[in-house]
Amino acid sequence: MQLRLGTDGYQVEPIGYHDARTLIETRHYLKQLRKSGTQIGLLNGPELIGAAVFGQPSREGVIGSLWHHGTLENTTELLRFYTIDDAEPWLGTWFLSRAIKQLPRQIEMVVAYSDPAHGHHGGLYQAASWIYTGPTTNTPYHYQDADGNRIGKQTPWKQARREREQGLAPAGETAAEGERRVAAERGWARVADEPKHRYVFLRSKRARRNLRPAPKPYPKPDG
Repeated sequence: MQLRLGTDGYQVEPIGYHDARTLIETRHYLKQLRKSGTQIGLLNGPELIGAAVFGQPSREGVIGSLWHHGTLENTTELLRFYTIDDAEPWLGTWFLSRAIKQLPRQIEMVVAYSDPAHGHHGGLYQAASWIYTGPTTNTPYHYQDADGNRIGKQTPWKQARREREQGLAPAGETAAEGERRVAAERGWARVADEPKHRYVFLRSKRARRNLRPAPKPYPKPDG
């Protein structure tokens, strides 16, 4: 597809979850979108060619590690970001900056991750002047089924939580035990991941004053 030069013809506007999920699950390398939140689309005329999906951070504890006064109401995570493969190089940064401007006013911090396992070092965030806070310090992992499909650790965790709420889980089972139990019942193997690069974008003076980790030099692409 031949994309327009310049910004004429591009629109950045809210889109529905179904449209965002269809684009992500057919074009994004992870091929899945489990959460909904705020979906912003990039359109080239009538065609949807990009999506930015923001939602609740995957781990609530990460908010406290990033800044004082952070809550689920004023912190969001960029869960998925995609622009069509043959887009002009500057278009991703242009789209991201305008998508962030459309977030609710109460959002003061946006956090995003780049996964070196997929060849990403965060060049998009660096071009958009995000702050690099360093690699993640937890031990990242995912699950894998018998066919080699990747399954996020949130999937068995949420299933175990539903079973606890319905009284179907073993008595006294913790959240971590429930996650492991559900994964084992389905024959999913736990697979270790590399640490991810973590970036933040600050939308308020308060967030800038209360950032906990010191900004670090941008990582370079592998090789």
